Amino acid sequence: MVPQTVFYDFIYLTAVKGSFAAEEINAVSGYTYFTDIEFSPAKSINTQAGAAAILKLMVDEYGYLPSFPKEEFIQYHKEHILY
Repeated sequence: MVPQTVFYDFIYLTAVKGSFAAEEINAVSGYTYFTDIEFSPAKSINTQAGAAAILKLMVDEYGYLPSFPKEEFIQYHKEHILY
């Protein structure tokens, strides 16, 4: 089963990797909490804050934001993200 938020998370992280410098991406490690003031669970399951937390997890784990093929990202998501 594919996690419900994996598509949005993959798109978000791919866009970040293509748009930000490594120093900007690595700066996320300096944060502990993320919030999305526009999120409404009645309207959506995806949050920018959730995707940012995944970005931090990956940077903390690898030391950089890796590029995963779609299938490998889905597997990483299944193994590391709680639902």
